[in-house]
Formats: sequence, structure tokens, C-alpha cells
Amino acid sequence: MMKVKRYGSDNEIELLPCPFCGSDPQVVYTGNDLRESRAVTIQCSNSGCRISRTDRTLRKTFSWLEDIAVNGWNMRVN
Repeated sequence: MMKVKRYGSDNEIELLPCPFCGSDPQVVYTGNDLRESRAVTIQCSNSGCRISRTDRTLRKTFSWLEDIAVNGWNMRVN
């Protein structure tokens, strides 16, 4: 499990490796707390894999959006 700092905080979030190739994920933030539109993209760091997940919101905070994105990325089928 990889740990990444949360947006604007010293707390960390834990991300599982890429479900397809096992590489570490990267987190990309679009927008800021002053803009209405925000997005969090979690993507595989392996350039050959190209898997990513983007979640967007208009009115919620980055903290809320991070939780949604991380839960989706970390979801695995048994």
C-alpha cells in the first residue's frame, strides 16, 4: 500500500497498487478550494498501463472528493 499526502494537509491517504500492472499510483488535483469545479485523478505511474480514475465535484470539498476517489481506486473484486 502506498501513502500519499492529502490535499492541503499533513494527513495521508493509502492507495493500493494498480489493479492491472501493480505499479504505484499517482494523484493529480485539478482546481482549488476557490474554484467551483474540482477533480481528483488517480492514475497508474506506469506509462504503458494508462489506467486512471477521475472524480469531479462542483460544490464539495477536496477532502470529500479524495475519499470518493480513494474508495473507488482501492475497490477490488474477490
